[in-house]
Amino acid sequence: MTTPAPLETRAQQLVVITGATGFIGRTIAAAVRRDGWSVRALVRRPDAALAAEGIDLVTGALEDEASLRRLVAGAGFVIHCAGAIKARTAEAFHTVNAAGTERLLAAMAQVAQPSRLILMSSLAAREPSLSAYAASKRAGETIALADANTTARDLCIVRPPAVYGPGDLTTLGLFRTLGSRLALLPGRSDARFSLIYVEDLAELASALLRKPSWGGQIIEPDDGQAGGYRWADLVAVAGRHLRRSVRTCYLPAGLLWGPVKAYEAVMRLAGSVPTVSTDKLRELFHRDWVCRLTPPAACTCWQPRVQFSEGFARTWSWYTRSGWI
Repeated sequence: MTTPAPLETRAQQLVVITGATGFIGRTIAAAVRRDGWSVRALVRRPDAALAAEGIDLVTGALEDEASLRRLVAGAGFVIHCAGAIKARTAEAFHTVNAAGTERLLAAMAQVAQPSRLILMSSLAAREPSLSAYAASKRAGETIALADANTTARDLCIVRPPAVYGPGDLTTLGLFRTLGSRLALLPGRSDARFSLIYVEDLAELASALLRKPSWGGQIIEPDDGQAGGYRWADLVAVAGRHLRRSVRTCYLPAGLLWGPVKAYEAVMRLAGSVPTVSTDKLRELFHRDWVCRLTPPAACTCWQPRVQFSEGFARTWSWYTRSGWI
């Protein structure tokens, strides 16, 4: 077990976080701050909640090189969470997820103190041919690995599977589906996938900061469910928690492809970003999203605590209290 860094040492080291106003980044920023580190975050506009956590805010964006230099100055660690999960084009995905990583690394190269980097990627990066999103996340990883090889920068790439928890808009639709009497599921009955509760992912990020080195590791953390979940497992958990019978209907890809393609075209003509796309269908109908490169082999400093049965209960309770469901 890695010896934790003393609290006074943590307080003296600055951890920089991009994407701190997003669902994952905000949770990571709060966890790292609770763990005693000094934290600075990149934000597009003032954020009272982050400031209340004692987090130093730098106004800027991944496109703004000057703000990136201000952000990383004096940092011992950078946790790069910023990224696009929806975009109009493949180029737009690449601009944020790959070129944004490149610009951040360029800013890090211009400061005197070398920073260690945790790149918060995605399990989708394992299958870059499936979608423009997946390809852009893999490209971001490739850029970070090349930089680490050139500069000897200490790097860890984290590929989370589907992340869920209170406050998440992305998985809200899934929870609504699981909470209905008839769950209409756009996916394969034989598909298996891993999940991770957002607080567990945040605790992993914080725990990684206490390791003396990472050596370019790529890890795929999950909630400890061996072999992942099937859709039927999620439906069963929801049924038990809600004390109701939930029937399942799997919607075939062929039924969805035409309507989704038409919706995509209309949204792009309107200049809007589609919330559902043919790329997303390819990801949903992929058969294997089970994490392989998982702790503890890659990281003995952390263990997940929340499996889906408990995570569903916590998240459902938050959604209902907040009026989202």
